[in-house]
Amino acid sequence: MKYWIEKYKLKSIMSVNLKLTAFLFSFFLVVACAKKSIPVGLEKLERKKTSELVDQLELLSNPEWDFLSTKITTRFLSNEHKQNFKTSLKMKKDSLLNVTITFAAIPIINAVLSPDSLKVVNKKDKCYMLEDLRFLKRKFEIPFEFSQVEELLLGLPLAWDKESRYHQLEDLYHYVISSHKKRFVNRRETKNDDEILIRYFLSPKTMELDQILLDSPQDTTSIRIQYFDRYNDGSFSLPQRTEINIFTPRDTIYVELKFQKPEVEKEKVIFLTIPENYEKCN
Repeated sequence: MKYWIEKYKLKSIMSVNLKLTAFLFSFFLVVACAKKSIPVGLEKLERKKTSELVDQLELLSNPEWDFLSTKITTRFLSNEHKQNFKTSLKMKKDSLLNVTITFAAIPIINAVLSPDSLKVVNKKDKCYMLEDLRFLKRKFEIPFEFSQVEELLLGLPLAWDKESRYHQLEDLYHYVISSHKKRFVNRRETKNDDEILIRYFLSPKTMELDQILLDSPQDTTSIRIQYFDRYNDGSFSLPQRTEINIFTPRDTIYVELKFQKPEVEKEKVIFLTIPENYEKCN
């Protein structure tokens, strides 16, 4: 009996050891393959200097234009709202941005944004808003400036600063330029509380801007902006479709913008009138 027990124990221990060895071997094999393999059909990106990619983003950040008008089909989703509407957009470079929102072909919202103010006329509720840009910062929990709203709509490198030092990060599908080194991005942290982690993703085929990721570690807010296809007239490139995902501790917001019939350099009148019987919006 004692011999049988000892033999059974030895057999059990060997079985466990074999299973453990097989598991560890499989685990390290998977890890090794994950690190070295490239998906089938995907060619390894040609190496490019960081300075070359930075120069490309600098070029993209300075298109030649003075006035743009276009129609936009907009879809908006949040935890509390779900809306689809049409938008007319008129933009005068560095000075004015006019948005008219319509439902069933009836204009209900007219808004004008300048570098220091936001004015909104709500025809549905017969009220108006006069705010500074801090309203946008409070609404989306990200420190937007007028120039950054302009860049966002035009599909330009958001918050690009040619005087800053940038870093190249590895990626299988894009050339990636980052405002911070890899260790800061992985840890989602910055040296200063008011800094934002920004990554720009360039298409290896067209060298156009495909995606931007912004992370604000201080308030745990993230924004992903994706650009799909573009209208090109030689000197100017406008996204045909833009998807924006905003993740905050309080809400998750999704915005889809489909641009139609863009016209560049054909200047149009921008105006906003507040009727005398309108009251301030609550």
